[in-house]
Amino acid sequence: MSQEKVGGPVETYEFLDSWAQIGHFANPHPGAFFSVEEMLEEMRHSGVAEAAVHHAFALHFDPDEGNLRTLDAIKGRREFLPVWVFAPHFGQPPDNVGKQIEQMLRSGSRIARMRFSEEFSARGLDPVLHYNILSALEVHSIPLSLDYDNPGIPPGEWEALDAALERFHSLPVILSAPRFQEENARMFGRLARFPNLFIETSGLESFEGVELITQRFGSRRLIFGARSPYFNAAVAVFRILFAGVRDEDKKAIAGDNLRSLMQSVRI
Repeated sequence: MSQEKVGGPVETYEFLDSWAQIGHFANPHPGAFFSVEEMLEEMRHSGVAEAAVHHAFALHFDPDEGNLRTLDAIKGRREFLPVWVFAPHFGQPPDNVGKQIEQMLRSGSRIARMRFSEEFSARGLDPVLHYNILSALEVHSIPLSLDYDNPGIPPGEWEALDAALERFHSLPVILSAPRFQEENARMFGRLARFPNLFIETSGLESFEGVELITQRFGSRRLIFGARSPYFNAAVAVFRILFAGVRDEDKKAIAGDNLRSLMQSVRI
């Protein structure tokens, strides 16, 4: 792999964090933060210009109430873009989903998120169980960020994800997980099969993960994510800045790829 140097100050890359969380959450680690002000300080310290943010209450408890908390917390803050969280643990009627999509787009949100964990779902994304949500998101070309809590995704959940990616082939899906180190072979196969699959970078702990994906599939398949406040945002930024890829690829990964997906949303 070529060893590229940073082409300029971090500000020139206009980093857009695709995964940021505000609000209190269970079992916070030492140094965790919860407020918008603390998030802004973390962003300034690490060189992140913007963040697509959700409220912890939306992701871990109640999306309906939590999404409103997100909007209220970031109101008037140009550095933040609202993420709309959908509950994954039950099938929702089309009318209800339609109202949520309408409310989401009216709020200015252009990215959706669903979280899968043992208490929410045993199978992860499912093309049947989540048909109404996925079909509505696909109609509007709204990028969907999938959040998996477990380091290793069980085989049954991979199969369900494959089926969903194939069935909803026009829906941009951004896969986020704590780490992909043990899933490289599976991940590369899916990137080859599904052009609508994108990888959020906070989980790329494997050696030259950014370089490998960029070389094999192009930098457009990578979406920068810091996973604040769980991970250190500066580490996530350095992973891109010092990757052995071209400067134009770094800029694409840093924020342009996600901006392009959000600008393509059909209102």
